Amino acid sequence: MPTSKSEIEARLALGQVTGPRALTVLMRRSCFMILAQALVAFVFLLRGRESPWNAAAP
Repeated sequence: MPTSKSEIEARLALGQVTGPRALTVLMRRSCFMILAQALVAFVFLLRGRESPWNAAAP
């Protein structure tokens, strides 16, 4: 399994996972979530909702 604890530890030992690389992945994931909510909020805005950002929240 690619995300098992032993696999992650092996990658860390080989230097394949670095701090900046992991931080970049987390930042991109957060940006994607915000972008996805903004897209849904825009659809709600087009449909005439009063508060589209809140309507788009899960």
